[in-house]
Amino acid sequence: MFARLTEFALTQRLLVMGLALLLTAVGLMAWRELPIDAFPDVSTTQVKIILKAPGMTPEEVEARIAAPVETEMLGIPRQRILRSISKYGLTDITIDFEDGTDIYWARSQVAERLNGVLPNLPPGVEGGLAPITTPLSEMFMFTVDAPHLDLTERRALLDWVIRPQLRTLPGVADVNALGGLVKTFEVAPDNAAMSARGVTLQELAEAIRANNRNDGAGRLTEGEEVWLVRVEGAVKDLEDLAAIVVKTVDGVPVRVSDVAAVRLSSLTRYGGVTQDGRGEAVEGLVLGLKGANAQQVVAAVKQRLKEIEPSLPEGVKITPFYDRSALVERAVGTVTSARTRPSPACCSMHTSSGPGMNTKTPLTDPCPSSGFCAQAGARRPLPRSVLSREQLGALFAWPAAGCGAKIDGRCRFASQTRRQAQRAIFDHHRPQSRIEPHDRNHQPAALGSRLHGNLRCAQD
Repeated sequence: MFARLTEFALTQRLLVMGLALLLTAVGLMAWRELPIDAFPDVSTTQVKIILKAPGMTPEEVEARIAAPVETEMLGIPRQRILRSISKYGLTDITIDFEDGTDIYWARSQVAERLNGVLPNLPPGVEGGLAPITTPLSEMFMFTVDAPHLDLTERRALLDWVIRPQLRTLPGVADVNALGGLVKTFEVAPDNAAMSARGVTLQELAEAIRANNRNDGAGRLTEGEEVWLVRVEGAVKDLEDLAAIVVKTVDGVPVRVSDVAAVRLSSLTRYGGVTQDGRGEAVEGLVLGLKGANAQQVVAAVKQRLKEIEPSLPEGVKITPFYDRSALVERAVGTVTSARTRPSPACCSMHTSSGPGMNTKTPLTDPCPSSGFCAQAGARRPLPRSVLSREQLGALFAWPAAGCGAKIDGRCRFASQTRRQAQRAIFDHHRPQSRIEPHDRNHQPAALGSRLHGNLRCAQD
């Protein structure tokens, strides 16, 4: 088979050169589209469920939330591992599937089971499926800096201005807001005032819930016009909340402000973010989708932040402190150098040592062709930590070395002079006796391939 393949390649020069040019074009196109990341994503198909239960201890969370959900998740097809972590007021349930499982199919199966068990959980439990991310999805981190704004105002800017716009970018799974204070309206009941007016906690909570919504009252038709009737009762500020009537005692309305203190506050925090030892900060963390091109995602996030910054209040600055694109650029440089350095070296070596000018083309062509062939087939991300510069160079150069050894040996065996070697290789009507002896070069080429494989195994 080697004899026929070599004979065909040497006799059909135009066809071989045309295929080489076509392979070069395909390789260049694949090079431009190939996503390269700095880290190898070796995680399996994974679906996470995060449920919050404020006020519950880890034992209660495990017994009343995690256990029923885990029981409901048993029996999902292609499931490998089911595990959970229960903390104070929080449970994290992880379901691993077999390799090759479609992530969206897996999420639909988990969501279907989760919807069936949610009505049976204690009141106040909230949460659901986590975004489609992996442990390596943290791609970009930044802080919102504004000396004249407090933590509450900076967190509001991140939650309501910056985060929604970043989540619309392709490849962004979610944007986590960390640090700062989340603004809330707080009602602190006064037990003495409530007891004096005969108001219970249940009545106070029900009054606030019933008076914090907009409602519709139907339509009024007058001639050809239709009027929509609605009542706006949603709380907009502290004055609206304080003016809500809880009940009437002896014809006197009892308002929320009469039995409780109404003030601005923040949600209970479970942690904080500090910056450079100077105090607390507000941080944004951009998470990429599983399989997304990290370089493109980071570039899109940077561009969007530049567009957002002019619309922020004066003095507000977005300061990045983690950017994976720098690491990706180094990985791209490693891969690029590994793919470009071996070919010129092999080509110059073959050109200077070939038996004849006509034999230098077939000797030199496999060097770039092997690299472009590997490039055209590498459609998945090529992690820097998986393929080093030396391994890539050896991978792209060894096919050319084997081919060069076979052709060079065949030419030297066919004739002692340069004219006879050229005629033996490129003459369409050469005798069969000049083609058969090249089989003697199988053993050296095969030996070189085996040595190369042993060196790679030892290097790994």
